[in-house]
Amino acid sequence: EVDLTRAGDGVRVPIEVSALPETDESGRTIGSLAIVRELLTEDVASAVHRHVEELRCGQEILEAVARETQRLVPFDLLSVTLYSTDGEHFRSFFNYPQGLLPVSLRWWPMTPFGKALVGEKTPIFIDDIEAWLEKPEAAVYKDEPDTQYFLSLGFNAALNLPIVRGDRVVATLGFYRKRERVPFTAQDETRLSNLALSAAVHMALHYEEVNKLDFILKLLRKMASVSDSPAQIADALVHAISEYH
Repeated sequence: EVDLTRAGDGVRVPIEVSALPETDESGRTIGSLAIVRELLTEDVASAVHRHVEELRCGQEILEAVARETQRLVPFDLLSVTLYSTDGEHFRSFFNYPQGLLPVSLRWWPMTPFGKALVGEKTPIFIDDIEAWLEKPEAAVYKDEPDTQYFLSLGFNAALNLPIVRGDRVVATLGFYRKRERVPFTAQDETRLSNLALSAAVHMALHYEEVNKLDFILKLLRKMASVSDSPAQIADALVHAISEYH
């Protein structure tokens, strides 16, 4: 095994080389036959599985998985978008790198076009986001402040992967690149499909639900301890929600 440095981003790529000499009739070496195998995919896949199995915090899982995935398929932004059970609303859940875009607890209504895209349950490639927004069906997003801010950061290519539970898309895993990079390809999507990305998102959502239930249980206990005073109940409720969110 040896490491090579990928010229585009300096990532160390492990490869395995197996070589055999080629000889002529007199036994003299006249050449060689070598098989070169890239080990980065299985290295990243193993690391993703390990993070999903060992970490117990949804945000930590997604951040660790994002760092590993970026070694295999370079990107400038990874985001996870959630969809409500009724399929009518969406909200941002996670962004990597953190702090690049805001994450809000607010749920936003979905447009008919957005519902149709999610309902296809297939990967979506966008080579030029600005050109894509010129489509009549996508024009509703074009003038939104969030869209304009997103474009101002230089993002111009996307690959969106659906995260499915049962027969419903519960989230979208979005990968984005800036203008100086080439758009995503089918080979990128194939590499990503070899990783346990869906399991990572599902586990992150599981721990998010566990945290929510834990919060509710502690809140009920707190309110029960001050149940003789409406003012104290209100104070405990407001402070607990403020701290949790």
